[in-house]
Amino acid sequence: MLLHATADQLASAFEALDDIVRVEGPHDVANLLAELPAMEQADWVEDLRNRLRAADANAPVVCLLDTGIQAGHPLLVDSINESDLHVADPRWRVQPLHPHGTEMAGLALYGDLHGAIVSTQPVRLRHGLESVKFLPDHGDNDRDLYGAMIARSVDLPEIQSADRTRVFMLAVTAPRPVSSTAEADPAEHTDAGRPTSWSATIDALSFGRAIDDTDPKFTYLDRDEPRRPRLFVVSAGNIRDLAATDDHLDRSDVEPVEDPAQAWNALTVGAYSEQDDMSGAPADFAGYAPIAQRGELAGQPYLGRL
Repeated sequence: MLLHATADQLASAFEALDDIVRVEGPHDVANLLAELPAMEQADWVEDLRNRLRAADANAPVVCLLDTGIQAGHPLLVDSINESDLHVADPRWRVQPLHPHGTEMAGLALYGDLHGAIVSTQPVRLRHGLESVKFLPDHGDNDRDLYGAMIARSVDLPEIQSADRTRVFMLAVTAPRPVSSTAEADPAEHTDAGRPTSWSATIDALSFGRAIDDTDPKFTYLDRDEPRRPRLFVVSAGNIRDLAATDDHLDRSDVEPVEDPAQAWNALTVGAYSEQDDMSGAPADFAGYAPIAQRGELAGQPYLGRL
């Protein structure tokens, strides 16, 4: 039973009742929701949607370059139009198979979704969403075509809505090839930090150039035209083999960022968490403790794949 009471009121309850087994704090709603039946989850979602005020039609957008967005999700549907769902390869279907892009859309749109859910106040959104399905449902993109794919992914929304203000969000990275000695020293990754076709394309696009996406040799289209700068927010990458016994800060110091986070003109973002309390976690995590402290640099989890 969920109660809201003062300490004195709880004390009086012990005097009147003889079958109280224990008293503990309530579950964190963010953890509780995932374990609720679908019908009860829908009630929470509907409550938030009733308090939701979508951004204006001419508001800025976050354009996600990812696995695609499930735009029919009730917490996303008012913030993205069907015409703003694109695919980098016309042979791909628009509907996503993998959830990563939809999850990133929720993060980009709400930031703290937990806070929005537990609040009783109206939630006013300041921006909308666009999506380019940059990753195939099956298999991988050809590494030699990463630059051309990202150039095409930028072209699609810019052609669709040329005058819209947007930020490009890329929360997907590719692990770099590892040298024969890299197992002994994580810093010895082959070509760590050097430009690739992917990072060089993001650098050029950020600077304001246009790229021929039909040519993997990286050809400029507008050398004599005025620049059109773009803002790319790129995840730093993943420490893919982090163990609980590792010093995660030491690992973060020596592990190179993953392609294309080495792009000089992009805003590269690492990982941190404000969650350092396991209360309300599923029973399978009994006895676990967070590795990183609140607000501390964290070993970024595996965010995506190519």
